[in-house]
Amino acid sequence: MDEDPIITVNVSSEMPDDLLTSLRAVLRSEAVVQDEKRRVFTGVEWAALIVILKVTGAGAGAAAGIVALGRQINAWRRDARRASKEPPGFLERPNQPQLDLATATDAEVRNWLVAAAANREVPEWLATATDEQVRAWLAQQLNHQ
Repeated sequence: MDEDPIITVNVSSEMPDDLLTSLRAVLRSEAVVQDEKRRVFTGVEWAALIVILKVTGAGAGAAAGIVALGRQINAWRRDARRASKEPPGFLERPNQPQLDLATATDAEVRNWLVAAAANREVPEWLATATDEQVRAWLAQQLNHQ
């Protein structure tokens, strides 16, 4: 892989500032938040966080970081729900289906990020795999790119 994959995390402007701030912190823990743009979709303003997943030349370390990012995003979603706020947002990337953060399962979030990092579809067995199994599979993919 010549460069690190870029994803967009879109969140509704209706999200409270504290949740948006905590999401930025989560993303910065394992990725680079490059830019933030405001866009209007279906009459609602959205903040589009442009995120670079760090995977180039890192193999197992990058795989661990992507899995950790998935865990942290899922923890952020749980925190948002505890605050009685569905996390209004979605993940997007060219040639990959969008993922709704309000309705996705924890495994779907993790596997979406893994697919983005590997730049390929993930095998079906990853849906029920442990984090360690996912890290091993992703490290292998990254080492062969």
